Amino acid sequence: MLINSGNDAGVAIAEHLDGSIEAFSNNLNEYLAKLGLKNTVFKNPHGLFDAEHVTTAEDLALLTRYAMENEEFKEVFGTRELKWKGASWDTTLYTHHKLMRESPYEGIIGGKTGFVDQSGRTLVTVANRKDLSLIVVTLNAASQDIAYEDTRKLLDFGFSHYKTSTIPKGVAFKVKDSIYTAKKILYFTQHIQEDAQNSITEDGSIEILKPSEKFLSDLHGEDFIQKTNEKKETIKESKEQNVKKGVKKFIC
Repeated sequence: MLINSGNDAGVAIAEHLDGSIEAFSNNLNEYLAKLGLKNTVFKNPHGLFDAEHVTTAEDLALLTRYAMENEEFKEVFGTRELKWKGASWDTTLYTHHKLMRESPYEGIIGGKTGFVDQSGRTLVTVANRKDLSLIVVTLNAASQDIAYEDTRKLLDFGFSHYKTSTIPKGVAFKVKDSIYTAKKILYFTQHIQEDAQNSITEDGSIEILKPSEKFLSDLHGEDFIQKTNEKKETIKESKEQNVKKGVKKFIC
């Protein structure tokens, strides 16, 4: 299904898991809703046209990011060719994604093509260079050439303008009356030209110049411990942790 766009394989998987296409699609929609996909509805497991079978580039990117956390999916998604021993015939399956074979793109680690008359050419592409991973989704292209050209341009732009930075585990961010403490090493993407020096002050907190307060509110979630009371104890603990780690300054 992933390597050679086998629609029949999609049907076989759906029937194996849930007994029918309808049951599989319903279960999948419930599952994806829990992942935060707000504009996606599956009516089948292969993507052939159905007026109610819809998605968006943003949802496909979120879904791809989630799927790439699964090592088995990641391996298959990045497979360029696979020897296939069938019940009645043997062959070699080749990925249809041209940036993975015919016109290789530096750093590409996976991708999937799609096409129906009503939706045009669609393309999902994942690439990695150094510590930066990018996902590009293009929809409704009039031709393959346009889809691949747009994908290349978006990847080139991303790798030229953005980078991945980290927030060390245990670092405390002081935002107004709250303290946010990182529960683990956090990674985020930022523009290359938007560095900000963030120093640990004497009380152990971080003086934030950039990113903005909105960025922090988007980031903390389950990754930060928020405390509005007992500020002195929290700050003191963070300071001790940072001293032990030798943390003095970092870029974010």
